[in-house]
Amino acid sequence: MTGPLIETSEYLVPTGLSEDLDEAVAACVRAAIELLTARWGMAPAHALAYLSAATDFDISQVVDLVKGVHARIRKADFDD
Repeated sequence: MTGPLIETSEYLVPTGLSEDLDEAVAACVRAAIELLTARWGMAPAHALAYLSAATDFDISQVVDLVKGVHARIRKADFDD
């Protein structure tokens, strides 16, 4: 997986960074799809559907040249 990944007790938090905010969002979505496919074996289309329905994306930073976006994926959604 590319890019920083944070894990808390509740969430996995993949990130996307770029000088362009749209590219940062796209990088975050790609990182989140990679994470879901690697960790839980989800098909990319299912991962994208999950992200669309159940994941919040937040802007992490916009004050310097690099923009940041992070996703909050609830680990409880995948508990057995």
